[in-house]
Amino acid sequence: MLDLSNKKILIVKPSSLGDIIHTLPVLHNLKKSAPSSHIHWLIDEDFKNILEAHPLITKLWFFKKEAWKKPSQLLKTSREVLALRKNLIQEKFDVVIDIQGLLRSALFTYLTKSKIRIGFLDAREKLSALFYNIKITGGKPIHAVERYLKLLSPLGINKYEIEFPLPAPKNTFKKTCPYYVVVPGARWATKRWPSYYFIELIKKINKKAIIIGSSQDREIAQKICHAVPEFTLDLSDQTSLQDLISIIKQAQFVIGNDTGPIHIAAALKIPVYALFGSTNPLRTGPYGHSDKVFNISLPCAPCFKKTCYQKGNQHLSCLKQLTPQDVYQKIINIL
Repeated sequence: MLDLSNKKILIVKPSSLGDIIHTLPVLHNLKKSAPSSHIHWLIDEDFKNILEAHPLITKLWFFKKEAWKKPSQLLKTSREVLALRKNLIQEKFDVVIDIQGLLRSALFTYLTKSKIRIGFLDAREKLSALFYNIKITGGKPIHAVERYLKLLSPLGINKYEIEFPLPAPKNTFKKTCPYYVVVPGARWATKRWPSYYFIELIKKINKKAIIIGSSQDREIAQKICHAVPEFTLDLSDQTSLQDLISIIKQAQFVIGNDTGPIHIAAALKIPVYALFGSTNPLRTGPYGHSDKVFNISLPCAPCFKKTCYQKGNQHLSCLKQLTPQDVYQKIINIL
């Protein structure tokens, strides 16, 4: 095993929320193998709140991904990129691990000038591999958690503990009664179970549900809460990522689409019922909860597409064929 004592290690995993949660076992095993190492993490500014004040992380580095995409911000972005490059070089990292596997993250890895730059040979964007000097084949038909852990093998870490060390939330959610959590949103239309299905399911469960989500999920959350106000509390667009940890940690269980909060629930060992459409739960499902995943077997699924059209019409069969009664029956049986 490579001696990592007092070494500086940079994890490059900017986004998204679920992927960051899936990377936590890498952080855990690095620190367990080398307690005196100094682990840094490069993250998208939108997600930094989930890792702030993490006891295993020496320093968070962040960049403004969304702002950097805007042509109008080109001059400002150029200055910020150059400043980040300079600071990363000055840090003199001994090891850099790119878990993201995109061209942008690979460039950041290369710009550190670290002598050990580890990444996937089969990265999501093929050109990424050009910027690593140690390349690992991750493999596609395995869960992301196990794929990410393979990047530790060049460091001599071949035996792993699957742990998801989340930081203690700054504030504790004050609950007044038992509740479960519903996550009705997702970035892709092909990941979103119909809102009227959630409404029907909430009526069947007949318990207090807290609805969570980002600002993009506000409309869906309001629609559900207006339909069943006696059973719901709408906290969409009202919570930080650390607030989500506190809310989910005290929940009886969580029901949601393939999006970040279901992975927080899995990491906290809270029962989670995950609804999958266009994506593959074997690769990105809530780790360790495969018995609580709902998905329909169809010739076209998983398609990994953000939109779903057949003969000009959006059909979303993989989600619409998964009925509230199917979900309710399985939840009741497990509970």
